[in-house]
Amino acid sequence: VNDTLDSLQTMLFEPIRIAGSKLSKNLPANLFQKNEGGQPKESKLKQQQDLLSSTKVKSVSAPESEILPPDVITQCAKESNLIGGTLTPETLGLTANMINRQYMEHGYVMNSVTGATLVPSSDGKENDGEGHVELKVREVKLAK
Repeated sequence: VNDTLDSLQTMLFEPIRIAGSKLSKNLPANLFQKNEGGQPKESKLKQQQDLLSSTKVKSVSAPESEILPPDVITQCAKESNLIGGTLTPETLGLTANMINRQYMEHGYVMNSVTGATLVPSSDGKENDGEGHVELKVREVKLAK
């Protein structure tokens, strides 16, 4: 079971996607491409990275999951310090491993976390420093 979980873990981090209205706007294909102001778009990417590293995660959900209860997802995120911390590959990996173990323990060996999206709070403030993480999950359904 641990070998299977380890192989699933290595596959799951390929499609990590970080998005949100403030994070994914105009993400450059070429970091050194000039923008209209004549400055490299590298500075825009730096701003997005700064926003990502300074946005505190206040909640986590997996809207596409039909199997895991929200309280299990929240508990895994709290134990891995994702809630109250920032979205990093490390905190996402710990959370994903814990959730994947929950799937495995309940017999869902083909299900896993495949990515995450950080959605900054949009309560009217420019940047209140908080956000919500939506986990992408793959849940296999058998045909009848």
